[in-house]
Amino acid sequence: MNVTIGQLAHEVRRSVSTLRRLERQGRIPRAHRMPLTGERVWTQGEAEQIRALFGMKVRLQSSGLDALVAALEEIAPEIEAEVERVLAGREPQDVVREALAALNPREVEDAVGNPRRSSS
Repeated sequence: MNVTIGQLAHEVRRSVSTLRRLERQGRIPRAHRMPLTGERVWTQGEAEQIRALFGMKVRLQSSGLDALVAALEEIAPEIEAEVERVLAGREPQDVVREALAALNPREVEDAVGNPRRSSS
């Protein structure tokens, strides 16, 4: 049996518009559409994944990390936009190569140690 967007929104204590936004952003599984009504629905398995996602957030909030969760949620769109800007039309490995080339070898050695030095 499918789970409608209204049912799922009620279960996870979020608005229908929030679920639509998260779906557009690719943060929850893409909904299927009912042929006659066009209503968004998820399979039971997909709905379980979404419930688990919100359950994890609730557990973090109840463990006293709600300020951290709120801060991360607040900056998530900025981080996603920055990643998209940096990667814009480029292969991720090219971005990594550029970043590595820009590193100062001395700073890297100080940060991770020199594997060529013996520790005897």
